[in-house]
Amino acid sequence: MYTYDGKLETSLSEPLLYGDVTAKVYEKEGAKPTTIIRTDQEWGVKINWELKGSLAEYICGEWCIRVCLESIGSGPERSWEYRIPLDPCGNGKYYYDFKFKPGDITADYCSTPYKPVVTVTYNSVCHVPGPIAGFVELPILQFYEVERARYGDNGYDNYPVHKDEEKYPGNGKAEYEVEKDSAR
Repeated sequence: MYTYDGKLETSLSEPLLYGDVTAKVYEKEGAKPTTIIRTDQEWGVKINWELKGSLAEYICGEWCIRVCLESIGSGPERSWEYRIPLDPCGNGKYYYDFKFKPGDITADYCSTPYKPVVTVTYNSVCHVPGPIAGFVELPILQFYEVERARYGDNGYDNYPVHKDEEKYPGNGKAEYEVEKDSAR
């Protein structure tokens, strides 16, 4: 499980108010690395962030944290959000674990890749976004189905990608020949 770093940006600079944010993707009982995930597995994104500086204890309100998945190619865009109250009397360290159940993400075709991004945004006690925010870009995640309906079993007789029968004999059914270069 690799940890990826981001930065909390504020309208003020160090030493007044600053922070860090990190995130990592994990699979429950999955193999490493955790960038290829079966859709029937539990998985999640752990987020840690810290607000530091001499003014941190005076900041009240809430954190709005999100996990966003941007599909690569055709597919749905997904996002989840959670709000956590700030604790100005605490140590400035915060943590949240977005846990995903089997089937929360589906895969089309052979698999579906997503680009995940985690965001952390400050909201004032008036529920207005404030000048503290950060994000972490995570590596591309590829989701795949373990059990899929075979083409033809779902009422379709064709493969999803239609190939020219003359150029590609067998139309994707693993019938091919390799030409040998006789000049070697």
